[in-house]
Amino acid sequence: MSTFPNLGMAVSTQQENFGNSFLLAVAAAAGCACAKPETDNDSVDWTLSCRLSRRPKIDVQIKTVMTDDALGDHIS
Repeated sequence: MSTFPNLGMAVSTQQENFGNSFLLAVAAAAGCACAKPETDNDSVDWTLSCRLSRRPKIDVQIKTVMTDDALGDHIS
């Protein structure tokens, strides 16, 4: 159950937004560019890339859960 008040947004949409925001924050800290495909035909939510010499890219599928898996000072 969500600890946030229900203000009209579906919980699944909240989870999706949290997952996307987390990915964008981590990618920004790592200096990666993010691209979100317009259509999700291959279960790819985002593609991350960077400007290293070989132009590496990684496709990402985001999954979120609503359980508290915090152990001490980190979240698994």
